[in-house]
Amino acid sequence: MYKLIVLMAFLFLHATACDDDDEDDDEPDICNLRLDVGSGSESITRYGFIGSRGCIPFTYKGNGGNANNFSTRSACHRFCIY
Repeated sequence: MYKLIVLMAFLFLHATACDDDDEDDDEPDICNLRLDVGSGSESITRYGFIGSRGCIPFTYKGNGGNANNFSTRSACHRFCIY
């Protein structure tokens, strides 16, 4: 009986852990987001990843946008390429 309880607890914990992994699949990969310059009146050079072209500079307007927005080319490379 004890072995059955331990087995059931293990299966429950395993199923719970697998469900948590599936939640990550629902979130978009930052490096696959399209470049979004945002809104505003600022002109800030930032870097975004485009799969076929790598990390490229773009002009960010200061507000909004998305997470595919890195302050340096090396930060973009570290996050999206390595």
